[in-house]
Amino acid sequence: MLLLVWGLPATAVVAGLATLAIALRSGDTALGADPVQRMAQVQSLDLGPDRAASRQGLRAVAELAAGTVSLRLAGQGGPPQSLLLRFEHPSDGRLDRQVRLDPQGALWSARLDLPEADHWRLILQPADGAWRIEGRLQGSHGRTSLGPRFGDG
Repeated sequence: MLLLVWGLPATAVVAGLATLAIALRSGDTALGADPVQRMAQVQSLDLGPDRAASRQGLRAVAELAAGTVSLRLAGQGGPPQSLLLRFEHPSDGRLDRQVRLDPQGALWSARLDLPEADHWRLILQPADGAWRIEGRLQGSHGRTSLGPRFGDG
């Protein structure tokens, strides 16, 4: 009887303090590096770069192997001087990586030491941020396609 009277409330207090410690350590960080505007409880993302990529018909195929990422870009318009490729981990922002790809003929490539993970979100854009395409990669090696968020412009 004494265990029920004192033990259950004490367990609830300890669990509440542990939950508070977890909440304070995680902070108020948004997932992803895209700039968002916050108004009241609504977040809005600028979709202009996605629409620009859709209008230009931009597509890319990226391949990761042996510490190197190589990419082939297709679409209208002249190619930019350099591209930024961001690898975002879905739950741990400390694993995120960004690499600058430089043109080498028809390919864009760079060295990249990507941590092992089950899943990555890839975001490709020029240095000026004029357009943006994205894709998903299962694992830390392999091949994936990138495209605009909106297929119809």
